Amino acid sequence: MMGNLLARFGGFLRRHAAMPSVLLFFAGMFVVSQLSMAVVLEPVGTQRVLELQTTLSPATFAALVEDLFRRGVVEHYIAHYYYDFLHPLWYASLVALLLAGAMNRAGVPASRDGWLAVPFLAGLLDELENALHLYMVIDTANITPWAVWLGNGAALAKWTLLATCLLATAALYLRPRPRSS
Repeated sequence: MMGNLLARFGGFLRRHAAMPSVLLFFAGMFVVSQLSMAVVLEPVGTQRVLELQTTLSPATFAALVEDLFRRGVVEHYIAHYYYDFLHPLWYASLVALLLAGAMNRAGVPASRDGWLAVPFLAGLLDELENALHLYMVIDTANITPWAVWLGNGAALAKWTLLATCLLATAALYLRPRPRSS
């Protein structure tokens, strides 16, 4: 059942990876979403956002959130979730389509299409991270070791999966094309 679903999903992505309009749509949505979040988060600061995403220390996370309140920018941090809850859909779709196109170009067999689900797994981890961060920022009593470890562990795993997908995409594009017989 799951294998059949992945095969159909992989085939769908591989067909649509060859359509520039589909790639441009998801690339455009990704850029608009990323820029929207950057504008909203500008008062918070990029470094502060990255620290919130990557610390595994509950005390550090609590201090960072306290700093958001002290500086009066917590509303900006919370407001970015209007975009960030949709953002994984845009980047996961774009990365999966890029990977599918690279797999097509390199002649990777359809039996490997399960790898095309990895960007969406990263997106699900991002949603977990977003939900837990919002839960902890809205009520700082929710900043517990488990919430920080789970939320930021999900963030670190998301970044690792996406980096792996992008490296694989680049490697497949750089690989010589298979010769047609």
